[in-house]
Amino acid sequence: PYAVYTIVASGKLIPNSNYCVSIDVKDADDSIQLNVSIINTNSIENSLLVNETTLILANERKEIELPIGNWSKQGEYLLSIKCEGGLEVQHESKLSLEVVGIMIFVETDKAVYKPRQIVQFRTVIIDSNLKPVSKADIQIRIKDANRNVIKLYNGVTSNNGIFSGELQLTDQPMLGEWAITVEAVGQNYQKYFTVAEYVLPAFTVAIKVPSFITSKSHSFVSTVNASYTYGKPVKGNMTLTVSEVFWSEEKKKFVFKSDINGEISVPIEMTDLIEGHFYGMKKFSLKASVTDFLSERTTQTNLTVSIYSDQYEFRLLQRNKNFKTGFKYKIMIKVSFRDGKPVENNGPPLKVKYGYDTVNTFHWHEVSQVPINGIVVVVLNTTYPYPTATTTTPHWRRPTRPTISGRMRSRKVRSIRPPGTYSSRPSRIAIDVSYKDINTRVGSISHTKESENCFIQIDVKDYPFKKFKVGDTVDVSIVSVSPLNDVNYRIIGRKGIVLKKHISATRKKHRNFSITLSHDMAPRMRLFVYQICIDSISTDFVEIDVNGVFQNFVNIDANVTSVEPHSDVNIRISTNAHSSVSLMAIDQKMLQFKSGNSIDKQTVVILVLKKLPAVHTLSTSLKTRD
Repeated sequence: PYAVYTIVASGKLIPNSNYCVSIDVKDADDSIQLNVSIINTNSIENSLLVNETTLILANERKEIELPIGNWSKQGEYLLSIKCEGGLEVQHESKLSLEVVGIMIFVETDKAVYKPRQIVQFRTVIIDSNLKPVSKADIQIRIKDANRNVIKLYNGVTSNNGIFSGELQLTDQPMLGEWAITVEAVGQNYQKYFTVAEYVLPAFTVAIKVPSFITSKSHSFVSTVNASYTYGKPVKGNMTLTVSEVFWSEEKKKFVFKSDINGEISVPIEMTDLIEGHFYGMKKFSLKASVTDFLSERTTQTNLTVSIYSDQYEFRLLQRNKNFKTGFKYKIMIKVSFRDGKPVENNGPPLKVKYGYDTVNTFHWHEVSQVPINGIVVVVLNTTYPYPTATTTTPHWRRPTRPTISGRMRSRKVRSIRPPGTYSSRPSRIAIDVSYKDINTRVGSISHTKESENCFIQIDVKDYPFKKFKVGDTVDVSIVSVSPLNDVNYRIIGRKGIVLKKHISATRKKHRNFSITLSHDMAPRMRLFVYQICIDSISTDFVEIDVNGVFQNFVNIDANVTSVEPHSDVNIRISTNAHSSVSLMAIDQKMLQFKSGNSIDKQTVVILVLKKLPAVHTLSTSLKTRD
């Protein structure tokens, strides 16, 4: 007989949060004295940071929460667990500190500066709730193109999450890419800007092409537009050059010259660019140059386009969970045009063929389904249709008669595999698709390594068709290969674990529950489910995008749309009460010349997603009784 203890914990420490450790003990002789500690291994002498001691009864499950302070030193830490009494064990696991408490953003008043100009910048520091962090100690370094520190702000503090500064450029600064580096609360962020001698263009040139281009088209139209910043069309000479891109080299394929009066459309024959057939994608560079008749100034622009052999793209939306033989497995395949737009709902069906990938790929299942919003959901039948050979490896056996010397001698006998049988459990299912005249493989899924008797899967209703938002209810079902044991789930949001629940054992193989989405779960939540069995753990998780990460709003309008120089403009801003508001005005010519200097909504969402804590890792151990 043996006693089993199971430890479920995260491999990441998050400052200013509770670190949860779940202990499950089965078949212990007596109650257990449990000590859980977190040790800092970054110092020369390991130092105990936090610990807790508790009593666990035999066959009891307990969760312990250790308070993590405002730790900022990244590196390795150690989780130490000691059990005494009914179970004598000691367990240690390495942890790492994941600082997700704050986010830093930097914006400048423009993206490119001339010598002698003033660089104005603003830093914005927010916490995981996207609220400003006040009185944070900040260090700011402004570095030139050679990474020499030109100006240092040391020990400055933010005012309601904001700090503003500036740098006066000299008459002869180093030209190139400069950087503003901000450090605060163990985090750092870099913002780049350009210092260059430049003249703002009097007019702009733009190239427009179809959203995607295929080699099966006989031609496509490239439209060149030239206009002054106030909208008037430019009259002049235009040259359009198309070159095929080979790594870092370009091969000129097509040149067109003509007069232009604001805009001109240029048809380009496919035979001028591509010879014969190809599979996949080819890249081309389009360069348009326009010379104004009046000023004789020249402005040019370029655009890189891809030409594909076909117009469709297929992507298997891979799940983390592997399949188990005989257990239904749901896959999702995205069908879209090359520009990312989903195919029409009234289009032809997508044929999905799947089978075990062995020496020769056999397809014995085929499903046809019309994509809805570009998504096809197929439930795979993972039943293995072929018998498995009973003997799978060479083995030794004694002969039935003695040798000449009278001694028994072993000889090697290899098992022969009967036709139509396979020597081991299948390891992979291959998935192919057919759509119109295209046939391709989209991927494969692997067989699970979990125990045959301890396997669960989760399914989210209406996912991925429904776009979830804060306040919605998500319906989740758990399906098991055997009657469910105790099931636990965690929801990980941008601040770490935002919800944890325990579901008691049931005699059924499935269980349903619901989750109400909160702001802490936006913009993406990770649902992590695990079941503890006698000798193993089964896990599954899914990620769901949630709209509603911003709890504030801002609207801006002006009393006029056009004014004379030296005139006043009244600006009206609407937002929540007690909000901090920052304004920036910039010449439209600068934005057309180079953008990327300001903070926008997408920049915030992308950084929040990068800061999402990792999915929980598991540690399971067995302890044999004496």
